[in-house]
Amino acid sequence: MNECKHKWIYAAGLHLTICELCHTKKKQRDNKYGAKRTTYNGKLYPSQKQAKYAARLDAKVKEGSVLYYLEEVPLRYTGGGYLKIDFIIFNANLTVDYVDTKGFITAVYKAKKRIVEATYPIKIKEV
Repeated sequence: MNECKHKWIYAAGLHLTICELCHTKKKQRDNKYGAKRTTYNGKLYPSQKQAKYAARLDAKVKEGSVLYYLEEVPLRYTGGGYLKIDFIIFNANLTVDYVDTKGFITAVYKAKKRIVEATYPIKIKEV
């Protein structure tokens, strides 16, 4: 089969990836933990849980209890590794929360979390 070398885009909700130029389609690989990609506010999130949490944070920004938040922030540690935190939240009371939305906590994630919390003076919360 002749593979397209063009730019592929994900068609939200269709579980297909479509080439922008020649419109060939290929089936999107399912996540091994069952997470479903979800679009919220024009951004594609790797899971429904993460998209819903972003919606909750947007509501908190509008009400004023959260000043702003950052998404998908890599925290690097010695040895060249990193842990990508889903949300860093800057609250109106001048505190900072580090949140990872997890449906399934793996042993690799636990180890990386332990290293990051030992490297930086932070506590990561899973939701």
